[in-house]
Amino acid sequence: EKSLVATGGADATVVLWHDYTAEDQAAAAEEEETIVLRQQDLANALHRGDYGGAAQLAFQMRQPGRLLAVVDSALASGHRSKGAAILDSLASGWGAEQLKAALEYCREWNTNSRVCHAAQALLTAILRRHSPQVLLAVPGVAEILEGLTVYTQNHFARVARLQRSAYLLDYTLASMDVLTPAAGDTFAPQEAALEQLSDPPPEPTTPPQVPDGEAEDGAEQQPVSQPAEQFVSVGTPDKEQQKRDKKKRQSAAKKRRKSEAAASTGKKQKQGSAVEA
Repeated sequence: EKSLVATGGADATVVLWHDYTAEDQAAAAEEEETIVLRQQDLANALHRGDYGGAAQLAFQMRQPGRLLAVVDSALASGHRSKGAAILDSLASGWGAEQLKAALEYCREWNTNSRVCHAAQALLTAILRRHSPQVLLAVPGVAEILEGLTVYTQNHFARVARLQRSAYLLDYTLASMDVLTPAAGDTFAPQEAALEQLSDPPPEPTTPPQVPDGEAEDGAEQQPVSQPAEQFVSVGTPDKEQQKRDKKKRQSAAKKRRKSEAAASTGKKQKQGSAVEA
């Protein structure tokens, strides 16, 4: 055969050499074709919304970038429980070697704050589906978990700082009395406006009518009917009357506040004189 070469030496040993170049090229072409088909299956699974199958294909192809994209798509597809269920089904069938690869992916993703949520979600699925005894049997798990712990603590510390900063807005609004009115402020502008709107319009005054035959002697009986322009319409109260009523209410409120302040000052002065006595 042309692919077979025989060599010999002074030690009387004959070595046969076989040329595997064609076989290696065929295997490489077949592997490349398999990768292309899996990539097409992965794209089809993502298009159908089958994130579990897509994640399984990406993990089998040993492509952490595609697996990260699938995990992000699964977490953003809807409710958080849906993404967690997909990751649980993906991690449930892994062995020791696959767990090691998945933990290495988590350690790599966890170093970046932009994709750390995907690492934490996949790590949660692994811890939920596999017991500590199984995880301790994974080779090199102590070193992997040490790297995960350091960055996870940093992420949780950042989240705690953001949560404390979020309360600053509520504290500022509460200090400005925007969320709740001040205590004892019973005559706020909003309440005065509501009180003005709730007050019924003043009723028009009409002259008294004297029955026939009951007028005093010598007194001339006044006519009952009056010109129509002298009466105020009941449905549309006079604006000037509303302004006068508003001023009266405001002046009454000011007088009441002044009297309350004077009364409280007098009480304090009496208490101070009693203490001195």
